[in-house]
Amino acid sequence: MEQVSQILKRNDIIYEIMLQDLTHNVDSTCTEANVRNAEQAGQIASLKNQNRASQ
Repeated sequence: MEQVSQILKRNDIIYEIMLQDLTHNVDSTCTEANVRNAEQAGQIASLKNQNRASQ
């Protein structure tokens, strides 16, 4: 029974580490996507300004 308890504790630790890693990966992916979106928004704004200037 003690072995089962130790295994469950170890699994809890492993799952917590996996969850932290996954959370970090999601945060990183969202940050990268936000940066790309901001860059694209800037490009779109620039193109709109160029379009207005050429009309």
